[in-house]
Amino acid sequence: MSDHDQFAFTDLLDEMEAAERGKLDEHRTKLQGWFDMLPPQQKQQLGEWMYRQEWLTCQALSAAACDWYHSQPEQVAVREMVAGLTAAARKAPKEAGS
Repeated sequence: MSDHDQFAFTDLLDEMEAAERGKLDEHRTKLQGWFDMLPPQQKQQLGEWMYRQEWLTCQALSAAACDWYHSQPEQVAVREMVAGLTAAARKAPKEAGS
């Protein structure tokens, strides 16, 4: 893969990450809007339930699921490829006018 191809691929990965961040921001905004529309009593009940009973469960489940997902061979291969391309992009001088 040429340096130009590596830069193009790195740029593509950056764009994909930015799009994913945008989706997550949109999801949080929608969820916040839904929560804001709840009556105070429901907000109270949901807050108490998440705080007391579910927060640690959600954290532990998230950690377990993410650890498992990121340990899968295809995910490891993707992370290694991205790390290699990022390292190569940092080492290679930028083309004039880029």
